[in-house]
Amino acid sequence: MKFQLDTEDMETIKLTFSDEDLENELSENIQDFCYGMAAFFVDFAQKIGCDTKKALELKDLCFSCAGNDVEALLHAGILDEEEENEDNEEYKELRKKMKEAGFSEEDIAGAIRLAQACGGLEAATDYLDGVIKEANGISPKE
Repeated sequence: MKFQLDTEDMETIKLTFSDEDLENELSENIQDFCYGMAAFFVDFAQKIGCDTKKALELKDLCFSCAGNDVEALLHAGILDEEEENEDNEEYKELRKKMKEAGFSEEDIAGAIRLAQACGGLEAATDYLDGVIKEANGISPKE
């Protein structure tokens, strides 16, 4: 299993499975993945100058933060988004424009989920206009 990630360009994320990895039991792939994540953490701790004591203290913070990030990405529908929106041109165009504007994948997924929940981009825009008006003390109907 090979890991590659540029945190400045999340589109380049790459996790490569060898033929052997694909034949492994799930438990073995989970163990390999966890070992890879641990190795990334140790490398990170070393590069920021941690000794063992500091790294152990940092571990709890980092893994808690990573857990929160995983939950946020999953709740944002990151795994479902392509499947649900693959053939919807309206959402493809929204995704393209938001990427060009520099929005994160998490923000894009959230915007698409909002549009889906509202029944489309126009309805989502109307909803957001109402939220903004309410926040400014204006009746949404004005």
